[in-house]
Amino acid sequence: MTISQHQVHNKIVLTLKGKLVEKVRKTVQEAFDQARASHHRDLVVNLTEVPFMDSSGLGFLARTHDRLKQDQGQLTLVCPPGYVLDLLKLSNFHTLMAIVATEQEIEEKVAEPSR
Repeated sequence: MTISQHQVHNKIVLTLKGKLVEKVRKTVQEAFDQARASHHRDLVVNLTEVPFMDSSGLGFLARTHDRLKQDQGQLTLVCPPGYVLDLLKLSNFHTLMAIVATEQEIEEKVAEPSR
């Protein structure tokens, strides 16, 4: 698992590459903690290059959502169609948080004028 971080508008984006499984839980948690230390309330987790996720990966995302929500923040997932998106939908994650297909969609939503 490799993890990179960048910023899109007022959101920190963590891009994960590799399988999101129990074996990498500590590495992913450390990256999340570092991103939260930047004092941004909103976090984006880009799962575009995550081919597989097990229950520990789902648990990490659920805990991340809960922690951000406690701080009035928001978790957004970037996940194109495929196995991981099917798993997220089967687990009803789409009812808890925004899931978009590309990072471009995040930028477009921020650029939209308020109504």
